[in-house]
Amino acid sequence: PFAFYGVFESSWNHILMIPAICIICFLFFGIEEIAVSLEEPFSILPMDEMVEELQMNIADTMEWMEADATDTRKESGGIKEKLLRR
Repeated sequence: PFAFYGVFESSWNHILMIPAICIICFLFFGIEEIAVSLEEPFSILPMDEMVEELQMNIADTMEWMEADATDTRKESGGIKEKLLRR
């Protein structure tokens, strides 16, 4: 702020220095916030929803695999024998 003292000598009691410093601080804080969001991009992404959907998909796949394995065991005696036949 003291660097602007000479720049604002023409204004009454250097009163314009206050809004100028506020604008500059606002810009610097904005740049800082952009830097934080670039460092941690996953804080703004919907990771919780993506993880929940992934867990549901994995659970569905596991159920499907278990059901398929149960059907295979009933029909042909087991997955191991089915794989050996291939």
